[in-house]
Amino acid sequence: YIMYLGFPIMFTVLMGSYFIDVIFNVDDPWNPGNPKGISIVLLFWGFTAAVFILLNRWLVSRPLYRNVPEGAEVPIDTLPGGEDDMILQVGDIWTGGDLDGDDGSGKDRVLVAELA
Repeated sequence: YIMYLGFPIMFTVLMGSYFIDVIFNVDDPWNPGNPKGISIVLLFWGFTAAVFILLNRWLVSRPLYRNVPEGAEVPIDTLPGGEDDMILQVGDIWTGGDLDGDDGSGKDRVLVAELA
């Protein structure tokens, strides 16, 4: 629930309090040349959002490796998103197709991880 309720509520409260503070305490807050105004924040978050939106299409096409502890005896398909064929367990080989121009065999795509 924290992803769907907590973060949006915290973001709204923090950004709302920032904008209220800037509007009431900064002279000419809407002037794009004012370094203490709202424009610099909107420009930053607009640029950040654009980068995330553009990278999202690239990242969605990549496999995700889940780290399931050895001996857990939990099939990966019971975990959230586990029924997706692009969700793999650490050590599995991606054979779903072309990634960055490789031949699709997944020969060099084995992810080895060590639990701390």
